[in-house]
Amino acid sequence: MNPLNASQSTMCGLAWKRYFKANAAPQCGARSKRTGKPCRASAMPNGRCEGRGGKSTGPRTPEGLERSRRANWNTGSTAINLNLQVKAMVAQQHRRWRARLTTITRELSGPRKTGTRAIAQSRQQIGALY
Repeated sequence: MNPLNASQSTMCGLAWKRYFKANAAPQCGARSKRTGKPCRASAMPNGRCEGRGGKSTGPRTPEGLERSRRANWNTGSTAINLNLQVKAMVAQQHRRWRARLTTITRELSGPRKTGTRAIAQSRQQIGALY
């Protein structure tokens, strides 16, 4: 029904009341950074519209708060200390892996031969293969 239609005089008053009631809802209190004009969307009980944080209440439970804190650990002494600990553990694992690889390689290859005579013998053996 069109509220501006004058032929429906009995319903016209009721339609206008509904129209004004819908527009009388509180508006979002946020302002645009670019234009400085206020948001024209209707606000939720916390004063902001759905697009600007009206639906989000943030974490309420202790588990949610802890999860939020961990998700936002990107700067500060806690994050720096944690990163240093992780780097130290990775370096230690790398050293262990490297030492284990070296021992396995030595076990498989036998004693190392050094000197010019050993090199010449190795070249002869390689040449005999081809």
